[in-house]
Amino acid sequence: MTTHLSVYKSTSNDSAAVLSNLHVSSISTQSPHLHFSEMKHSTSKTKSLGGRDNSQCSESNVALKSIIAGSVSGIVSTLFFHPFDVLRTKMQGASPVAASASAALSGSGSTASGNATAARVALSGGPVSVFVHTVQNGGIRALYTGLQPVLAAQAGYKATVFAVNNLTKKSLVDWKTAERRKVGLFQTYNLTRVDIFCCGAMGGAVNAALLVAPVEYVRNRQIVHHTRISTTKGLSSESLTFATRGVFDTIKRTVKKRGLSGLWRGAGVTVLRDSLGCGGFFVMYELGRDHLAPVFGSRESTGTVMASGALAGWGYWAFAMPLDTLKTLVQTGAARSAREAVVSSVEREGALITVRNLFHGWQLAFGRGAPAAAVTLSSYTAVYEFCNQRIA
Repeated sequence: MTTHLSVYKSTSNDSAAVLSNLHVSSISTQSPHLHFSEMKHSTSKTKSLGGRDNSQCSESNVALKSIIAGSVSGIVSTLFFHPFDVLRTKMQGASPVAASASAALSGSGSTASGNATAARVALSGGPVSVFVHTVQNGGIRALYTGLQPVLAAQAGYKATVFAVNNLTKKSLVDWKTAERRKVGLFQTYNLTRVDIFCCGAMGGAVNAALLVAPVEYVRNRQIVHHTRISTTKGLSSESLTFATRGVFDTIKRTVKKRGLSGLWRGAGVTVLRDSLGCGGFFVMYELGRDHLAPVFGSRESTGTVMASGALAGWGYWAFAMPLDTLKTLVQTGAARSAREAVVSSVEREGALITVRNLFHGWQLAFGRGAPAAAVTLSSYTAVYEFCNQRIA
């Protein structure tokens, strides 16, 4: 295996730096960022016979491997953990913040608040009661409401986060190293925690703007529709199968009423959620690998990767949870904007209670975050390693 291939593998979302089976002795584990030095050093030396810089080929391979591995890991994670998202969304729609936002809408003459009253009453309990209510009104299938758009988007979903994160890191290392050489410093630049946060935030923001916002809008509209008909009509499991709107019906209704841009309702808060969340995700992943390596033997061991992935999941939701609640309220029509939802809740409940209420459904978010991140990163590294052995 050539040096440039080895070090490029180590840059893939940091999780793809699992090289335990590749026997790459040139990459030191003493520093979490030393492999970027190797990456820069190798790409500066490698030229093809035709005169083209092989780093261009390697960079395209990084993107290809990231897309393949990200797609597979996203699908696996979604199939396992989508029910958590459904239950969390239902709880958020029944939160006190939603009640305050709906009261503000009611005062402006909107009918949205009336449609959601029965749902809030039925789903006002904890995760267990929401789970029971959901299964009673639709069976196990109801736990996978809105799965189709999320699953269909996985080809570019997490893959976008990983690819943008990887390429942003490489570009930052190249640029910072070039700047250092201008002042006579020839040591390759090592990424800081702030750099890792910013690169992760860039990946999250791009992914949210392009894919997450419209996909989660359709998913959330399907979930809130299921909740509404199950609480107001008491439909049986069989009836719900025919009554729940499909993906294309939801898209058609939205485009007809609001235009194509309606699918991006709540895009602003979605981008903010995923930029901060993904930044926290990658920083916590690196911190986990640094501090857990002595426990599991090395930074590249399976135990280190999975445990660090669990910490990364919590890191994501620590930033994302309140913003995710606001996003749900905007996308489901409970609030016109995230700002309005916050202001109405503060006026009604006070600032401290509003902050607490924005974490409504935290049990499902953090309960999902750790195992989902561990599954995602583990499957990502396994698929990336498989691709690395077959794609030069």
